[in-house]
Amino acid sequence: MSTLGKLATLSVLLVLIALGTGAAYTDAVETTAVTNESITVDYSASTPVDATGEAVAFNSTVTVFNDSAVELVNETDYTWHPSNGTVTWNDTGNTINGETATISYEYDAHTDETESVAAVLRTGLWVSGVGLLLFGGFAVLGQLDLIPGGGR
Repeated sequence: MSTLGKLATLSVLLVLIALGTGAAYTDAVETTAVTNESITVDYSASTPVDATGEAVAFNSTVTVFNDSAVELVNETDYTWHPSNGTVTWNDTGNTINGETATISYEYDAHTDETESVAAVLRTGLWVSGVGLLLFGGFAVLGQLDLIPGGGR
């Protein structure tokens, strides 16, 4: 097999490893339940829950109570946005702008172990990619007689 053939084979192998690593990383999550998190009612802006920064997905079902312990109704008193972990408040009389409500929800997040392994794999794949580019560059230059001792 020629040098360029070996380079192409190695490239395909690294891409397959990267794709497999990415798929495993995406699937490696833990579900966490949050109960009675305090959240401020704000009619003028969507309010994020605390887990917004670490969650990769939110459950579509939440339970929300106002400060009088009355359970609020999704799509009536508020709208839950599981795509980004925010609540939009509606002025229905069951809430007061500025009051503290409570929300219970579930979200999926990567574990610390998964984050550590992914960081190592990303670094390894990056270094492999740079090495592959350098190797490929020198192989092409050698095939084109652009470096001493190269050529066919």
